[in-house]
Amino acid sequence: MESCPPLLPDDPKVRIALVTGGSRGIGRAIAKTLALEKLHVILTYRSNTEEAKSCVSEIAQAGGSAAYALLDVADTEAIRAFFAGIKGANLFCLVNNAGITKDGLLLRMKESDFTSVLDVCLKGTFVASQEAAKLMTKKRTGRIISISSVVALMGNAGQANYTAAKAGIIGLTKTMARELAARNITCNAIAPGFIETDMTAQLSPEVKAQYISQIPLRRMGTPMDVAHAVAFLASDKAAYITGQVLSVNGGMYSWSQDGGYDVWYRWKSAKNHCRSAGRWRCQCETRGVLRRGSRRRFPRFDRAYHGHWRGIRHRNRRRGRSEDPESAGCRCLYRGECEGFEGLG
Repeated sequence: MESCPPLLPDDPKVRIALVTGGSRGIGRAIAKTLALEKLHVILTYRSNTEEAKSCVSEIAQAGGSAAYALLDVADTEAIRAFFAGIKGANLFCLVNNAGITKDGLLLRMKESDFTSVLDVCLKGTFVASQEAAKLMTKKRTGRIISISSVVALMGNAGQANYTAAKAGIIGLTKTMARELAARNITCNAIAPGFIETDMTAQLSPEVKAQYISQIPLRRMGTPMDVAHAVAFLASDKAAYITGQVLSVNGGMYSWSQDGGYDVWYRWKSAKNHCRSAGRWRCQCETRGVLRRGSRRRFPRFDRAYHGHWRGIRHRNRRRGRSEDPESAGCRCLYRGECEGFEGLG
């Protein structure tokens, strides 16, 4: 029977990277990539021992050093016991990757499903980071990298528990970054987008196509895309980066989709174009209508949008017309026709 390699390296000066949930998917790619960076990798798993063994074997064949350990990150006492076992080790990097999903609509989600996801994704990240920080502060150096998700930034129907946990990781990371910076410990989060993993493999081709249509790069990400980002944040090249969230999503979600520069630029371009025609054009679909005379560069879109329709209702009521904008047509304050940009919701 094959035995597990020694958990700690023979040389106490060798830097150690701990990757939770490192036996498959994104965690597996992270473990293999960090091993190539001359780190001794300890990957943890919860159930599939064969997957953990094969990952360690692949790392060894590539000339790296690794070991595996059974650890349930939902069990606080198990985490504390594990770190007590590596007390005094040269732990340099912790990657909080372990996570589970139990999807369901808010009105139907069981409380047990909500708490179990938070226990693994959020509480497990907190406890592991707390224990790792105790070791890193003694060395006065370290990296804590937590895997969040794009849904923490944009939300996702049917994943109230998962979204809450991943959003909590971002807040936890920013707080840890402020508290541990004095000890030269950087804390960052990575928010992957639509990545090819075992979980996404269960989706139907139609659902995959729908997700891919929302990605500007028009493809799914790979675990190695995330692993390379982790390797960078764990390297000395990222020594001055802390408290940040690195999105690896192919452009699936960006600030511009939250009413930022891209929407403003399109509105500005349309406004200038319509000036040449001697009129203003309304773009109701963008919710980016500015009041006449407004000089704000980044308008409050919702307020301007609703104010615009209030003006239409008031004018229609005064003229005895229908108050329904669709039946009344767009008679906006800018004397233009409602022509929203195609593809901009």
